[in-house]
Amino acid sequence: MKNRDPTHPPNVNGWDGRPLYYYEQGVGFEGCAADSVLLLTSPTGSGQCGSWAHLLMDALAVNGIPSRFVTVTPIPGPWVLVNNWGFSSSPTYSGNAPWIYQLILGLENGACCGMVPLPAGSVFGDLTSLSGLPGQNSPTPSEKAFNFHFIVKAPANLSVGGPYFDPSYGATYSDECDFERQAVAGYSEHITGEPDNYLYVRKPFSGCSVTLTVQ
Repeated sequence: MKNRDPTHPPNVNGWDGRPLYYYEQGVGFEGCAADSVLLLTSPTGSGQCGSWAHLLMDALAVNGIPSRFVTVTPIPGPWVLVNNWGFSSSPTYSGNAPWIYQLILGLENGACCGMVPLPAGSVFGDLTSLSGLPGQNSPTPSEKAFNFHFIVKAPANLSVGGPYFDPSYGATYSDECDFERQAVAGYSEHITGEPDNYLYVRKPFSGCSVTLTVQ
């Protein structure tokens, strides 16, 4: 794996030639596999980040290479927004710096929260979902707001970047700050007194607002 080329993500196919997707457009959380076996066998071939992390670990293991599962967690929680997003020039909460933007996510089968189906104009409150960051066979993955993200830590002597590998996006990271620089458009938290799918958002600023927990 090499550092991600944003115009040519490293798209992966199954043994039968089927493309495997990281949140294929139109497929939300509930329609995406959560582990590598389901990713390889599901009719949609669409998976969440955990399925892609386990698939990479499986591929490394059959080649005798040890690896470890890593959880990326935003601080404070509960949501991290993955590139790319447009921000309104007139934020709803301008007096609540730095949490000045309003994000309104959707409800999937009545549960919070998701981005499928896309609202008109891909507008989610003060934010607009833009094209990219590309994932596996998904120029713009259908879900880009997460409580957690899962990646893989592999030995440093592989000499192909890392030590953190993100198979969902085909990227490598050196540490928490590198993850934020490459992937994060903003952070969000729930708004007191509002429905769970209404969130405050701030843009990243100095310091890294994620942790990488190695299991």
